[in-house]
Amino acid sequence: MELVCEIRPDYLIYKHCADNAAGDLGVDYTKYSALADTFRKAEAMGDESFRVVVKWSRIEDEGKRNYSRCFGPPFIMQLSGNGLIAPCGFLFNEKFKAFHIGNITQTRFRDIFASDRYWEVMNYLASEFFNPQERCGPNCLQHNTNTWLYNFVNGAAAFPTTPAPAHMGFL
Repeated sequence: MELVCEIRPDYLIYKHCADNAAGDLGVDYTKYSALADTFRKAEAMGDESFRVVVKWSRIEDEGKRNYSRCFGPPFIMQLSGNGLIAPCGFLFNEKFKAFHIGNITQTRFRDIFASDRYWEVMNYLASEFFNPQERCGPNCLQHNTNTWLYNFVNGAAAFPTTPAPAHMGFL
């Protein structure tokens, strides 16, 4: 961390590792809590020109989901280095070809986004036929988005009435 403070990037983030549904990396999400003091010390090293952010909500949930629908991908698309567009990084593998939406090396993103294929995949993920608790790896990119949207759809969340979030400069 001291080296990072010396280099002074604008933004540093500590977050979980994302394993796949099969648990191939063997991540034990329950062990992150033992690093809480280290993460707090890292946060304290930040200042106005160097933000140190810890994704506490992602670390504290220990890779568990409370939602059974995947509503996040229309808000956070993922693009592979080879141009492949899929709902999430877990689905880039060829064995998940049924979820591949298109490839920007062959088709403009605008056309992919407006395609029937795009909405076919998005609607399937949000349907009762796809349960991310059973089919996805823990702590996916869309996790927080899915949590909020699932709660919103089910009446447990409302649009915020507070000022813009602190991370708007990052966005």
